[in-house]
Amino acid sequence: MRDGCYFEAAKNTQNPELCEVISSLEIQNMCFALTKGETSYCGMLESDYSQFQCYSSLAEMKKDASICDAVKAVGWKHACISGAE
Repeated sequence: MRDGCYFEAAKNTQNPELCEVISSLEIQNMCFALTKGETSYCGMLESDYSQFQCYSSLAEMKKDASICDAVKAVGWKHACISGAE
């Protein structure tokens, strides 16, 4: 619950410093990815689905479908591209 609050606050304010107090490494990496706009954090996420969510969010945020190239599953890649356009 606490991590989720910090995650949402960081995302809404684009303040990566708020990500530093998140205890879950998975949520923290997602937080850094979305607040810093860096795909390298998406690759650190453990599950393929979490990586998909991360890359999709960044692609949509940046309006850059090329970010979706990093998504492994074909179906998810298409969904990512659709969201970025």
